[in-house]
Amino acid sequence: MNPRMKTSRMKLFWVFFLLASLCCLRAQDKPADTFPVRGLSIAAPRPDRLDKFIKFVDEELAPRGVNTLILRVDYGFQFVSHPEISDGNGLSKADAGRLVAVCKKNHIKIIPLIDLLGHQSWDTHLGNLLKTHPEFDETPWVKFPEKYKWPNEDRLYCKSYCPLHPGVHDVVFALVDEVCDAFEAEAFHAGMDEVFYIGEDKCPRCGGKDKSELFAGELKKIRDHLALKNRKLWIWGDRLLDGKTTGLGEWEASENDTFRAIDKIPRDITICDWHYVKPEPTAAYFALKGFPVVTCPWNNAKSGVLQARDMAKTRENANATVRKNLQGIVETVWSDADSFIDEYYGLMKGAAPKKESQAQCFIQVFEEMSGHLQKQAPPERKRNLLLIGQSIGYQHDSVSSAMATLYRLGRETGLWDTCFKTDCTAITKKPLQWGAKNLDAFDAVMFFTDGDLSMDDSQKADLLAFVHDEGKGFIGVHSATITFTSWPEYGEMIGGYFDGHPWGEFNAPIIVEDPAFPGLAHFPRTFTLKDEIYQIRNYSRDNVRVLLRLDPTGVDLTKKDVHRTDGDFAVAWARNYGKGRVLYNGLGHGQEVWDRPDIQKMWVEMIQWAMGLKPADATPRPMPK
Repeated sequence: MNPRMKTSRMKLFWVFFLLASLCCLRAQDKPADTFPVRGLSIAAPRPDRLDKFIKFVDEELAPRGVNTLILRVDYGFQFVSHPEISDGNGLSKADAGRLVAVCKKNHIKIIPLIDLLGHQSWDTHLGNLLKTHPEFDETPWVKFPEKYKWPNEDRLYCKSYCPLHPGVHDVVFALVDEVCDAFEAEAFHAGMDEVFYIGEDKCPRCGGKDKSELFAGELKKIRDHLALKNRKLWIWGDRLLDGKTTGLGEWEASENDTFRAIDKIPRDITICDWHYVKPEPTAAYFALKGFPVVTCPWNNAKSGVLQARDMAKTRENANATVRKNLQGIVETVWSDADSFIDEYYGLMKGAAPKKESQAQCFIQVFEEMSGHLQKQAPPERKRNLLLIGQSIGYQHDSVSSAMATLYRLGRETGLWDTCFKTDCTAITKKPLQWGAKNLDAFDAVMFFTDGDLSMDDSQKADLLAFVHDEGKGFIGVHSATITFTSWPEYGEMIGGYFDGHPWGEFNAPIIVEDPAFPGLAHFPRTFTLKDEIYQIRNYSRDNVRVLLRLDPTGVDLTKKDVHRTDGDFAVAWARNYGKGRVLYNGLGHGQEVWDRPDIQKMWVEMIQWAMGLKPADATPRPMPK
């Protein structure tokens, strides 16, 4: 071989090798998963509610992508090592095995939690550890008042055990080992939040000692004990933040000097960084310090969504080392498990609506993590929506709200352009004067209409063919079922006709029958919406897939004009019509409905389905039992 040619080929080889190496480095530098941890922290269920909890894990947590379950066990377990500490109604080892089984099936890791050090009392009551072992109390001289209030003279929030008591770790580590074994856990959560009592002057063992050294020493003891069985330690992170310097105060951070422990503890402890009012950006601080960290929202959905976005953005911009530490999100729940599940399903009957909801925060944060709330990449071709707002009968004021909202949503998402018409001229395949758009220009037609519209037979045939033969979309809004009531083919296409609104405009109890359908995953399974809900005739589940329906247990079925006797009051449905897709959604009578972010999100995704941009199953099915 010619030496020059050989040299050239070698140079070429090294160029390709270096380029490939750089590409590999760049590929490795990108996060494989924006949220490696997608978690929920929740109290362990009572034994008599275990079946309900297992069903919730299987049917709700797993489909939403939860992969980490921090289970607040505390003393709600039938301990064998120290039965005197157990609550009277705790989970058994067999109960734990059932939870492990459903979580393994759904690739969810369980991290059991027992509060160590702090949170050994609540209100005016001692927790089981100090109740049965009063010798461990850091502040035995502090007595409970008859009626608790904060602030108080003793600065009593929750009691702590003394970390230097010679017998305390023999007891608590036995409990830790037992729950970790029962839940087959690779990690344990020790709590460690809101520790106000530590290194108290009157304590004969730790009085006068450096509080940060005491806190760090306790963390190292727990961490080292877990490491004996290759288990990792998780904790809440507030005591490692300087409350004065940061302005975070004494609750979300420390004002008793424990924050200096951050530079005295092993870097393999996972920090659960909780902030419940504002999305404070302290996760980056922990990550830069070398700790794995998850951000933890609670009941403020707006803040929670921002926290998820911050985590995603920080991971995107961070180098590979820091990115590895930014682990994701753990939603926290501070009610009992049963109450949270009832809140999630909208079953808190008689309770006043909450301004801030744990369930809504959980739903919206997980929607954000799954990418549903992020701006989507525009399709290869922007779609076109024809919205007809003609009314021959009743004039709905909300038609204008619908037009403005859908126009804005199409522009903001970059998914479609909306063309408004208050007549039906564009519904034709014939060329129109002055180059006006006809059906050929659109991907879906939406009717927010009323009465027998001004369309001749050829236009009607063109509309049916547009959907059935050409595979386009048709969307009916609210009063679209009072449209063309004397044209049977239209009734067949849309799936039913208006048969009155017996309850008028009211707080309608809605059941989400198909949460997997585009636009519905972010709703709880049941919710209340002030709107006018129609009763539908000539409707059959043999022909449509119901998406939303009224909860018949929450409406007066004795009303004069209630005609259905089966309790099946469909509110929204979808169906395949020939090659095309048909969607009817009965919501939207009132203008304020169109202002709701959850309704707007619903429409963004439902319109995409109608235009063929999102897949979904529209196969008819019977009403679930």
